[in-house]
Amino acid sequence: MKRMNNPRCIPSPSLDVRTTSGVARGWRGPVAAHWSCIPFARQPETMRDRFSDPVPYVSDELFDACLPNPIPLHEEKNHTDLTLSVCAPAERAEGCPVVVYLHGGRFEHGHADEPIYRGDSFARDGVVYVTMNYRKRFDGFLPSQIPDTAAEADPKYAPEFRGVQDVLCALRWVQKNIAAFGGDPTKVLAMGQSAGGGLLSMVLTRPEVTEESLIHRAMIMSPGLPRSGWAKRGPVAEKMLRSASNNKNKKEELSEEELTEAYRTFARRYSRDIAAGPYPLHARRMADIPLLVTGLEAEFDQFPLAKWADQKAQEGSVGQRLMAKGVKLVAAKAVGAPLKAVDPEHSAGRAIGNSTILRFMSQILERRRDAQAAGAQAPQWALLYRSGEVDPGSDFVPVAGHCADIPLVFDALKSNPGFSTMFCGKNSVEGLQPVADELHRLVVGFARGNDLPWEPYERQGTRTVREVFLSDRHSEDARDSLRFIREHYPPIPADEQA
Repeated sequence: MKRMNNPRCIPSPSLDVRTTSGVARGWRGPVAAHWSCIPFARQPETMRDRFSDPVPYVSDELFDACLPNPIPLHEEKNHTDLTLSVCAPAERAEGCPVVVYLHGGRFEHGHADEPIYRGDSFARDGVVYVTMNYRKRFDGFLPSQIPDTAAEADPKYAPEFRGVQDVLCALRWVQKNIAAFGGDPTKVLAMGQSAGGGLLSMVLTRPEVTEESLIHRAMIMSPGLPRSGWAKRGPVAEKMLRSASNNKNKKEELSEEELTEAYRTFARRYSRDIAAGPYPLHARRMADIPLLVTGLEAEFDQFPLAKWADQKAQEGSVGQRLMAKGVKLVAAKAVGAPLKAVDPEHSAGRAIGNSTILRFMSQILERRRDAQAAGAQAPQWALLYRSGEVDPGSDFVPVAGHCADIPLVFDALKSNPGFSTMFCGKNSVEGLQPVADELHRLVVGFARGNDLPWEPYERQGTRTVREVFLSDRHSEDARDSLRFIREHYPPIPADEQA
C-alpha cells in the first residue's frame, strides 16, 4: 500500500508492532506513540470493489504507519480509505481501556486523521485510542437493493450498508490486534459525533456487536441521520447515476468522475437533509450496554442563513424583518420544525438543530427506555451543553453549538486553538479549559468502566439530564430537559413512536 509520508512523522523501529495487517512501524509525537493509516480492509481498487462489502486486509510485510500527506478533509471526490490509526501511551502499558472514535462529516466528507481527532490526551491518561475511516456517499450508504415504501416501513426491516460493514470490520481488527498496542479488547468504548454518532447508533443495532463482543460501552455525541428513507431517495439516486453515466445500468461501469458528479447533483437535491446515510434507525435494537448520549442546545444557531435570519428578525429594517420571517418559515417547513416555544432570538437555528440532531438524541434515549421496560439492564445517561448567560461586553463568549463538544471531550482546546475558537466561541481556549478537564476526566473514567456521577435517564425515573453551562463553567442536573423535543419532533421512522 503506497502512501506519502508526512514530514512530521519519523518512523521508529522501536515502535514496530505486528498486526494482522503487517508490521506497523509507528512514530513518536510530543505526547504519545502513534500508528497511522493502518489498513484494516483491502483498499477498493475497482468500482465493483467500491460497492462490495469490505474484505479484511492481511499481510506480514513491514510498513511505515505514517500520516497521509496531505490529509484529505473536505474532498470534492469520493475518498475510500479503509484505514484506522492508533494512539497509545508514550510509555508502554498493558490492559489499557480502548476508545474507538467515528468522525462526522454528513456521511460525505471528513477523515479519521484530522488533527482534532489525534487522541493525544486519551493516551496521556492511559487509554489506547483508535480512530477509523469508513466509506461515505453512495459507496458507503446507497443500498444495493432499494426498498419500496412498504418494506422500509416494516419494523423488521434491517438493510445492509457498506459503511456500517466497514465499521464492523474495523472493530474486528481492534478485537484481534489492540492488545499488541497495550489495549484491552474487553474494554472498548465506542464514540461517534454528528454523522459519526448516527453511524454508531446504527452499528449498535447490529447483532454482531453483542454476539462478537465488539463494543462494551458507547458514547453518542450529537447524532445526525437522514430524515427521509431510501424508498424515497433511492430512485432519485439511481436516476442521477444513470444521467451522469449516459444511462449505464451497472454501478460497476461508472467512472470516478461520473460517480462524483452523480453524488454532487444528488447532494444538492437533498441539501436540506443528510443526502446519503443509513436509514432507518430502530433504536430499540441497540446493544444492551452502558450508554451516554449528548447534545448541544444551540447546535445550529451559528449556521449562516439561520444566524442572519435570527439577527435581522430582531434588529433589521422593516424589509429585512419581513425577509427574515420568510426565511424562517421556509426553514421550518424544510426541516419539519416548529418555531414556537423556543428561544425567540434563535428560533431558526434552534429549529434546524432540534430537527436534525436533538430529535435523534431524544429518540435514542426514549427507545432505550422502552427496551428497559422489556428487560434491558444497562444504564444510560444524558448530557446537554448550554451556552448560558454571557455578561454584556464580555471577552468570553462561549457557544454550545455543533462540534463545540469535540475539543472539550478530547481535551484539545490548546492543541487545536483554531478549531476550538471557531466552534466554541471567543476566548474559549483558556475560558473553557476547566470544562474540558472535567468532561475528559468523565469520559476516561467511563472508558475504564466507571458509572457516570449523576442519575441515569431511567425508565421509571425523572428523565434526568446533566446540563453543562459553558458561560460560568458549572453543571447541574435537570428533569426532562428534552421534553419539548420529544413532544414536537416525532421519531423517525414513525414506527419508533412508543
